[in-house]
Amino acid sequence: MKTFTLTLAALALLLPAAASADPIDSLLAPPPTPIETQVKLQVRAAQNALDAGDRMNAYLHAPDQTLIARDALARARSAAATGDHQGALQAARTAREAATRALDKARPAWLAAQAEDDRERMLDRLHLALAQVPGVVSHRDGLTVVATVPMAVVGDGTALTSSGRDALTGVARVVLSRPTAEARIEAHVATGDDPTDRLNTAQARAAEARKALIAAGLDGDRVKAQGVMDDDPGVGPGDVRRIDVHLTVPDAEYVVIERAPGG
Repeated sequence: MKTFTLTLAALALLLPAAASADPIDSLLAPPPTPIETQVKLQVRAAQNALDAGDRMNAYLHAPDQTLIARDALARARSAAATGDHQGALQAARTAREAATRALDKARPAWLAAQAEDDRERMLDRLHLALAQVPGVVSHRDGLTVVATVPMAVVGDGTALTSSGRDALTGVARVVLSRPTAEARIEAHVATGDDPTDRLNTAQARAAEARKALIAAGLDGDRVKAQGVMDDDPGVGPGDVRRIDVHLTVPDAEYVVIERAPGG
C-alpha cells in the first residue's frame, strides 16, 4: 500500500508539467498577422543572403555592405522582439539589400577560384590516369600534363613503333573521357648536317602521332602537332625518338547550386 501511495504522489507531481507541455496550447496561439509574416520572410531572406555571402567570403570583398547587413539584421530582430513590426520590416529589407550587394561583389572572385580548383583537380586526375597507360611517362608542368612516349618511332625514320602506337592509343582513350582537354604533339629528332631535313623528319613524326590519336577517336580540331629538334649533346637515343603529348584543360565547366536569397 505504501508503494502505491508514493506512486500516486509521483504522478501528481508530474501532471502539472505534462499539462504545461500540452501541444494544444500551440494550436490555440493567435496566427501571425500579415506584417509579422512579412518580417519573418524578410529576416529569413536576409539571413540566407548573409550565409551565402559567408560561403563566398563576402566580408573580404565587400566588408562595408556585409557590416551594414549584419547590423540591420540585428536591429530587425530586436524590433520584432519588442513588437515594432514596421521597424523590423524596414531593417530586415535593408539587411537583405546590403547582403545581396555584398554577395554580388563576392561572386565573381569566388567563381574564378572554383574554376581554378576544378581545373587543378581535373589536371591531377588526368596525370594519374595517363601514368597508368603502358609505355607512357606522365608528369605535370604547371597547367599542362605531358604524356611522353619514349622510343616511339622506328630508327631514324618517321614510322611509329607498335608499342609507340599502342601507347598513343592509350593516351587518346584517356583524353576522350575529358571532352574539354586539348592536345599538342611534339615529335623530337636529333640535329644533323641538314637542319631543314631534320625538321621535316620531326614534322612527319608529329603528323604520324596526330594520325594515331585521331584514329583512336580524338577530334582533329583538338589535336595540334609540331616537330622539335633536340640539340642537347647529352640527349640519349630514346629521347630524340620520343613523342610528347602536351595536354591542357581550358577553364573547367561546372555548375554552382546556390540557395536563392529569398529561399
